[in-house]
Amino acid sequence: MKKMLSYLLILIMVLALVGCGGESAEQAVKNTFDAIKSNDRETASRYIDYDELLNVGESGEASLGEMDEESQKMAELILKHFNYKIISSKEEGDTATVTAEITNVNMQTIMASFISEAFSLAFSGLNEEQMAEEMSNKFTELINREDNETVTKTVDIALTKDGDSWKVDMSEEAGDAIFGGMITLAQEMSDAFSQ
Repeated sequence: MKKMLSYLLILIMVLALVGCGGESAEQAVKNTFDAIKSNDRETASRYIDYDELLNVGESGEASLGEMDEESQKMAELILKHFNYKIISSKEEGDTATVTAEITNVNMQTIMASFISEAFSLAFSGLNEEQMAEEMSNKFTELINREDNETVTKTVDIALTKDGDSWKVDMSEEAGDAIFGGMITLAQEMSDAFSQ
């Protein structure tokens, strides 16, 4: 009887410790990044607004809900190459900061090659449907090359406690790092064309 009572007491203590701990801010960022990488929108949406992640620049013109199928496919190809390493985390009450090193394919290099290929295709005599297919194939080929240059940025990610879980503030800086500099490139191109 004493032995059974001891086991029961240990079980209650273990359950109490597990129940009180909850998810750490660091684990929330890991779960978010793993979900983004694997295109698990349901899990990612527990921590972030997926539209916010795919928001291009400050204008908010393109978001997941508004992107066409081809654009979503391109975004998924970019996210497939995204990797991260947690450097540190600090929790203070209902807020936290997790510092992460984020690496992805350098999209500025990819897009320079892609634009060059697109100009060649524009004068190839293909119809619109053939052109779209060729451009999609070219983008896929470019982003999946083994020798692609990568870019790594260290980013501070802010989190806020929401009940028992954490919400990740997906800043433009973090989104840009996740997409390999694509947001910066889009802004630079927009600025160049508006002058």
